[in-house]
Amino acid sequence: MQTVASRLIILLAGVATLSAAVPGSRQAAPGTDIFLVDLDLASSPPTLGAPRNLTNRPGYDNQPHFEPEGDGLLYTSQRGEQTDIFRVDLSSGEHTQITATPESEYSPSVVWPANEDMSVVRVESDGTQRLWTFRRDGTSPRLLLPDVAPVGYHSWNRYGSLILFILGEPPTLQLADLRTDTTTTVAQDIGRSLQARHDPDFFSFLQRDGDHWAIRLVNPINGAVFELVDALPGSQDLAWTPDGRMLMATDSRVFVRDPFRDDTWTLAADLSTAGISSITRLAVSPMGDQIALVSDDIGD
Repeated sequence: MQTVASRLIILLAGVATLSAAVPGSRQAAPGTDIFLVDLDLASSPPTLGAPRNLTNRPGYDNQPHFEPEGDGLLYTSQRGEQTDIFRVDLSSGEHTQITATPESEYSPSVVWPANEDMSVVRVESDGTQRLWTFRRDGTSPRLLLPDVAPVGYHSWNRYGSLILFILGEPPTLQLADLRTDTTTTVAQDIGRSLQARHDPDFFSFLQRDGDHWAIRLVNPINGAVFELVDALPGSQDLAWTPDGRMLMATDSRVFVRDPFRDDTWTLAADLSTAGISSITRLAVSPMGDQIALVSDDIGD
């Protein structure tokens, strides 16, 4: 693998989300809620406000994804035997069910660059897990990459490149070619957190490195993988801020790190006083002024 220094040299030369949240089970998932937290990136380290419980109900609410307009949040919710995709309006707090199908849908993501569709991991009637798209109102389901399964997670960048977490022993990171409906494996033994990073428009992922997890970048144009830094111990979920910093969390604590300037992770906030005890998923709003995070149901 190439070092960060060699990656920067190549760039200058012009080289152009496993846990209960993994699909596949119709049993009731552990109770989780989604919390919204104000984020101030101007302070050093960034500061976080008081968490607001967006879902606040018994049961599984998980996998938050900010819409690109910044006014809504898509998420996965289990209200019966299967999961569906919901949306919460961040101004009014109103929740709207987007999908209502016999199948289970997970991991909602708005499809770049047109932003007219959303993609989901769908558990089909025979248990097959593949990637589907819907219009953002839940209509017009369409199968993507029909021969690629079982899909666990996925991520788009702003130019429409797509990477996939494919379940297996070990799980693999695959780069999709939507023109040919094929994929290419670029890494093995990876974690669930796949994130698009702007400037450059690479993807980040976590990969097992001996007894710990390392954060790596992949170039979606040629599949080249670059070393970055070690992940926060005890955490598998990462989110990027618009200014290029990384957020990870463990227990009730959120940490921040600039991978090109900082030597270590710095504590940004401890949310234990708000009843937060076990942070998993993290998502940052397009403007960088809010974080959505997942933790256990308060009181469960």
